[in-house]
Amino acid sequence: FMLLGKFLEAAAKAKTSDALVLLLKLTPPTATLVKVAEDGTEDVQIVASATLEVGDLVRVAAGDKIPVDGTVADGTSEVDEAAVTGESVPRAVATGAKVVGGTINTVSVITIKATAIGSDTVVSQIIRIVEDAQRTKPAIQRFADRIASVFVPCVLVVSSLVFLLWIALGYLDAYPTEWRKGENVYVFAFQNFLSTLVVACPCALGLATPTAIMVGTGVGAEMGVLAKSGIVLETAPTIDTFIFDKTGTITTGKMNVTAALYFHRESGEITRIAAQCEADLRVIGHVESMANHPIANAVGTFIRQELSNSPLITQTSSGQSVSYIPPVIKSVFNVVGHTVTGGKGVAAEVNGELVRVGSAAYIEETCKYMPDGAQAALQAMGEQGRTIVAASIGGSLVALLAVADQPKAEARSVVAYLISQRKRVMMVTGDNALAAQRVAAEVGILPCDVEACCMPADKERIVSREQAAGRKVAFIGDGINDSPALAQANLGIALGAGTDIAIECADAVLMHDSLSDILAFFSLSATVVRRIRLNFAWALCYNLVMVPVAAGILYPIAGQSLPPVAAGVAMICSSLSVLASSLALRCFKRPTFPTVGLNNGKVTAGQLEDITDERARLTQADVNANKHRSTGG
Repeated sequence: FMLLGKFLEAAAKAKTSDALVLLLKLTPPTATLVKVAEDGTEDVQIVASATLEVGDLVRVAAGDKIPVDGTVADGTSEVDEAAVTGESVPRAVATGAKVVGGTINTVSVITIKATAIGSDTVVSQIIRIVEDAQRTKPAIQRFADRIASVFVPCVLVVSSLVFLLWIALGYLDAYPTEWRKGENVYVFAFQNFLSTLVVACPCALGLATPTAIMVGTGVGAEMGVLAKSGIVLETAPTIDTFIFDKTGTITTGKMNVTAALYFHRESGEITRIAAQCEADLRVIGHVESMANHPIANAVGTFIRQELSNSPLITQTSSGQSVSYIPPVIKSVFNVVGHTVTGGKGVAAEVNGELVRVGSAAYIEETCKYMPDGAQAALQAMGEQGRTIVAASIGGSLVALLAVADQPKAEARSVVAYLISQRKRVMMVTGDNALAAQRVAAEVGILPCDVEACCMPADKERIVSREQAAGRKVAFIGDGINDSPALAQANLGIALGAGTDIAIECADAVLMHDSLSDILAFFSLSATVVRRIRLNFAWALCYNLVMVPVAAGILYPIAGQSLPPVAAGVAMICSSLSVLASSLALRCFKRPTFPTVGLNNGKVTAGQLEDITDERARLTQADVNANKHRSTGG
């Protein structure tokens, strides 16, 4: 049974190298090498990515992966860096901009000058960080291992001493001969030796951990959380710091329009009712539908939904209010040209009018007429940390839309509960500080616990920093860029909707992509650990009671002891009781988690003061500990 427990633990921790294989697949196997002759002619060759050297020019078509780290030598485009930063919105790049190997060029052809190859690339650095974290992560020694290292030898010694003691007592006639029931001294002593040896067999100790772990992981799987090893269940109750990735973890990872203002071209009046500007919005929606970009998709989807749910329009005539459904505008478009400008937006001539949709700066540069109040609206939307999309038709501004990645519905309550349990909750992201603080404020994370503009190595460094301060860290993420931090953390939790690499690097996986499963899993983990301790306590108490009984301590009282057969039955009953205790975990029910003491997921002033004081106390304790170590105390 001890060997079975060891085998189950070893099998649960196998195959951690798969994550590194997936990381290696980020870099495309071939690249388009461009050699420019002195006369300006180009020699284009398809070569293996591994043969590229620093200074080589590499051409990357739209939709292809970038093979090396470098800078843009020619062209403008947008690069999908979700593999590195985790952000869902592509980044605009132009001549001189830095790009990272493994990311995807999305819009147009660009030429890159290689600046880092081989082990110097960002992807290779991520691989190295994952390898180091997986290799240096400390293993939690099981309580059973510490006991088993001395238990079996002790049982053999005690059984041998019982054998020798009864032989000595028999030769000295120190007990009544009827105790032996006709047996000689050696047979009688051997029976007591055998009973002691059998009853103390560490079967219950061997079953205490693996059975509880197997049942616990099964229950977790039914709840939608896959724990990769028993260490995960043991580590979870010790976690005091939770670090969340933002995009795709706390947020949905999908861009949505959160606010919209429309402007009448004739009067310049501002309205929030889409139906009043239906004709212009249909043109904008059609132009956006021709672009393959997350923000364009979000705008197009929003316009379709707004126009399909057009409210009643109320007009006042002769002192009477009349409500009516606006007529459906015919959606016939004659589109001439469709130009995408990386980092700015799109332009097309629709039904003889020039239509532009893109960033606020792009529209301001080209717009001939800006209605009153447009600048104030732009500033207000920008201060909220959202991406602003503007649209103009014929040189007149017709729409302003705020686009953002919204927090998940359960994110606020999950953060609220963790804070109420005195856990530190942090958020890290590759996004800008303004967007990060907006999301943090919406879900109730303190501004001081937000880290923005983070690369993969930065996230791993933040986890290491918290661990160096003596904290037990859980990192929750979903992207390739999160893999170093997931591997470094005491407990890495990946979302099932995330990348394969993140799932491989993590210790646990949320299959339902719901943050509320984290709370249920931590409750389950605490229950499993308590059950393991209960199993150990029962097994130890059983041995402490039954070993003396099997050794013959009942002879002076009852004139008989525990026969070897009865000792075997007692040992089996002990093992079965531990097994039944573990199987009782099947009755675990998902608990409910109210947002205790929090106002709509936001920290109150009193709680903020308490948490700040507690964190200051912990920080001072860390400083004092460091001073103590530096002075050799």
